[in-house]
Amino acid sequence: MALFMHKRLREYPVTGGASTLRVSMWNKRLAKYSIKLLKEMKWQGVAMVEFKLDEKNGSANLMEINRKFWGSLPLTINARVDFPYLLYRYLVEKENFKPPSYKLNAKQRWLMPGDILWLYSSIVNTHNVFTSIKDFTASFSVADDIVSLDDPAPTVGAFFDVFKFIHRCFKGAT
Repeated sequence: MALFMHKRLREYPVTGGASTLRVSMWNKRLAKYSIKLLKEMKWQGVAMVEFKLDEKNGSANLMEINRKFWGSLPLTINARVDFPYLLYRYLVEKENFKPPSYKLNAKQRWLMPGDILWLYSSIVNTHNVFTSIKDFTASFSVADDIVSLDDPAPTVGAFFDVFKFIHRCFKGAT
C-alpha cells in the first residue's frame, strides 16, 4: 500500500548496525523484488525489506525482513510517508488510499547517541580525525530523529544517554 526506500550513509557500529545518517532514494528493481517477495509470502502488515546492494556490480542480496517499524522511521515521516498514520487510516478508518509519493534525497540523522558514537568509532578505527570530524559536522543542518526545539523532552533524554555512555567509557566499560 505504501513504499519507501532509503540508503544508509553512516551506521554504528561502523561494521554494520543502526543507521545514524540516511537518505531517501528509489530503486525500481529493489521495489519489484520486495513486492514480489512479500506477495509470495502472503505478507500482511508492516515490513522492512533490507538489501545489501553492491554498488560495483549492482547485485542485491536480501539481508532480512523486519515485521515491525524500523529505527529510521522518522525519515519516512519527514519525507511524507507517515507509515503509522497510514496504518491507522487503513485499520481504524477502513480507508483505502493512493500510495503517497515521497521526497527523494531527504536526509535525516540520529545524532544522540548514534552519530556521536559513529564519530568516536570512526576516529578510533580510521585514525583520520580531520575527515571524520569534517563528515560529522557537514551533517549539522540535517533533520534529526530526536533532537527538536518543538519537543525538548526527548532531546533531554538523549543527552542523558550520551552522558551515561561517556561516564561508562571513563569507568572502562564499553
